[in-house]
Amino acid sequence: MPAISDPEIESAFKDLLAASWNELPDSLVAEAKKAVSKATDDNAGQEALKNVFRAAEACEEFSGTLVTLRMTLDDLCGLTGEVGTCYLYFLMHFFGVLISV
Repeated sequence: MPAISDPEIESAFKDLLAASWNELPDSLVAEAKKAVSKATDDNAGQEALKNVFRAAEACEEFSGTLVTLRMTLDDLCGLTGEVGTCYLYFLMHFFGVLISV
């Protein structure tokens, strides 16, 4: 852990590390944004917080993408579980989503 001298930045940093990054609470996002944007002499601590915050946001977004892909696969397969056909439809849908983005 980097040496962080600003207590507000340190608190936000530790709270981010302790949180589940699947879905960040709004209060934690607000706390991190406030600490990142404040005027402080602790530039190293602020930079460390920015990096952790960016990683947490990216992880949250990726988790959402995985859930969407899983739900799509479940919808395509249904209860029959026909893996071959389902996998082909899934790939077609997945690449179609990627191309349309």
